[in-house]
Amino acid sequence: MPAECKAARRAVPRLLGFLALTFLLAAPGQARAAAMRLIIDTDAALERDDQHAIAYALLFPEKFEILGLTAVHSGENTLEGNFREVHTVLGLAGVRGIPVLRGAEHPLPSARAAVESPAARFIVDASKLKGEGPLVILGLGAATNLASALLIDPSLKERAEFVWLGGADWPEGEGGEHNSLLDLEAQRVLMASGARLSLIPPGNNHMATTRWVQGERLRGLNPLADYLNLLLVLNRFPDSESFNLPALAAVAALAHPERVARLKAKAPWVDERGAWDFSHPGAEIEVLTGLDEDPARGPCPVWEEFYGRLREAAPRGNSIYERVCRVLNVPTAAPDVQAVEGKVERFRGFTRQEVRWPTIFGEEVPAFVCRPENAPERPLPAVICLSGTGGDRFVLTEEMFGIADYRSLGRPTPQEPHMRLHGWASELARRGYVTLALTQRGLGDRGFNEDRQSKAYLIEGFTAQGVLAYEIRQGLSYLQARPDVDSSRVGCTGMSFGGITTFFATACDPRFAAAAPLCGGVGSWRRMIQLGDPGYHGVYWWVPGILQHFDQGDIVAAQAPRPYFIAAPLEDIGMPSQGVEELLEKAQPAYHHAGAPDNLVAWRPHGEHGFTLEMFEELVKFLDAHL
Repeated sequence: MPAECKAARRAVPRLLGFLALTFLLAAPGQARAAAMRLIIDTDAALERDDQHAIAYALLFPEKFEILGLTAVHSGENTLEGNFREVHTVLGLAGVRGIPVLRGAEHPLPSARAAVESPAARFIVDASKLKGEGPLVILGLGAATNLASALLIDPSLKERAEFVWLGGADWPEGEGGEHNSLLDLEAQRVLMASGARLSLIPPGNNHMATTRWVQGERLRGLNPLADYLNLLLVLNRFPDSESFNLPALAAVAALAHPERVARLKAKAPWVDERGAWDFSHPGAEIEVLTGLDEDPARGPCPVWEEFYGRLREAAPRGNSIYERVCRVLNVPTAAPDVQAVEGKVERFRGFTRQEVRWPTIFGEEVPAFVCRPENAPERPLPAVICLSGTGGDRFVLTEEMFGIADYRSLGRPTPQEPHMRLHGWASELARRGYVTLALTQRGLGDRGFNEDRQSKAYLIEGFTAQGVLAYEIRQGLSYLQARPDVDSSRVGCTGMSFGGITTFFATACDPRFAAAAPLCGGVGSWRRMIQLGDPGYHGVYWWVPGILQHFDQGDIVAAQAPRPYFIAAPLEDIGMPSQGVEELLEKAQPAYHHAGAPDNLVAWRPHGEHGFTLEMFEELVKFLDAHL
């Protein structure tokens, strides 16, 4: 059985993961039986409506208990993009514990042949679980996964209700509807199955808004609201022109059945154009029509309800971790991670295992986990290890430990030789730590395009440091869930690019037991502008407006008494020495006041920007003392 499918089956009984704010839970005394158990099948990356539909369902746990989300194709080579888009919405919502499964990559080959997938099996398995509310399978794209689940287990129709967004306008539609044409055979199987089916024709239901209204209501509220707003800003419609979001209409129809007309009908045949043929009536179905909200035509109570919940979800905490998250525009809640582990390799003194997980904004994080050879049975301390700009997970986990040249995968050629410390994450494993070495976004085989990505986030309302910190925090979630890791003893360290991402990731998350940025340009942003070489750091290093809130010394001081190690050679081009001195002037009194002056360690030898063997040994001393 595929690892993804096994993980999904373990996750099926979980309740809805929490959003960042507890107000979103059902009110005390409210009957949980009213909550609809829901599986959402989606082609999320195709358009802009499925993201809104998923967000609406997440925001109303008193109405929906989401058991899982399944991705379906929306054409050739589209499944992976749809799968990753679901993770973007869940991640920006700050939700944990909802499994996401890959479904069919292509339409049904025939009316009798299912497309096997983890998604189809998940639907079947979920239907066999006992629950308080009805189980509804909501399809927002091609019907392939829904039909495949019915073909795999025809008795599924006795245990679940199906709601499908698709089909021509009712009843006179002449075909051409997108979801229908993506897999006509699957639509026919679904409509002929005899299952309890509610059909939601997109042309008969409207949840419309405009770019202007969306921006006024959502911009700046929280990461999820900003993303939903961005999706409409990037569409092709003018500011004042209404834009229909059919998938949102489908979820709204389930949440507010009083707002739709429910028509009983015999399922017609579907011809090759996707048009209805009523000369061949089949099983009885229900058709939902008449939901109509558009700000250009009148009041929009469902839209107002949706906007209201997003407003209420705006982060309000005042801890340093919550404040940094707000500035970086990422969720404050500890991020979820749905990791897939690969084979274990054995090297001198350590083992190495590949691990990957989907993350926000359409990417996957590749990493290696290293463990000591013949590790003791007890849980071990762990360290997340992050490379500089020219590095990646491979150089971090080499068997060789020492200074040598390295040319990272994906780096433009030709390139000058670059001397760096190899194998330091694997050396930490030899010395008794579980280490997680990431290739960070924009580096190595992830495209080597960090400058382009950083600029894109800036104009889209997000930040490179926020996105990078989110991925590192997912790594922390992964390590804390491992049985061989002591979840209370996980630290983070990184060199150069990895130093500044260590600084921000640990500033976003109180779960880290220790932080150790190395030559990361950690000191004072103000002093870097005044006295340093601002052009040395790429766009990723700069966060718009951050000095309106704090300088780096303020952030470190607010984390006292967390153990904190700063490696800052005196001639490091990445930060003038006056910047480091200003940080220490702010942070040292805070650590003294917290009764832990020795927890703040600044190693400041003469030297330039670089990870030396001496620096590594100082890092190990710090980790041994505090983890």
